[in-house]
Amino acid sequence: ATGVGGDPGPGDVTFTLTFSEKMTGVPTVKFGLTTPEFTVVSGSYETGNLVWIGTYDLTPITPVWDPDDDGTQIVTVSLAKDVAGNEMDIDTSGTFVIDTTPPLAPTE
Repeated sequence: ATGVGGDPGPGDVTFTLTFSEKMTGVPTVKFGLTTPEFTVVSGSYETGNLVWIGTYDLTPITPVWDPDDDGTQIVTVSLAKDVAGNEMDIDTSGTFVIDTTPPLAPTE
């Protein structure tokens, strides 16, 4: 199972991966609107190697977000291995939404 914590906007977003068995290989976690273009590079296993927690800094490179980056992000998890050395199948079941567009000002 893949979970994304926090309110995805500028700053750190936490990715929590829960596996059904103990894992040893470091997973590759990527996300993007249609293709996995951003890679989560920091993380570690917890809870007896059943849970992997990683973070990604969503702070924009330029002063503002490109509105084209808003929307439902598909999370892809791959390359993790169990203690027997079996590599996991690619998992694309996780999603989260980035919404950096401010609401319209109320009109009177």
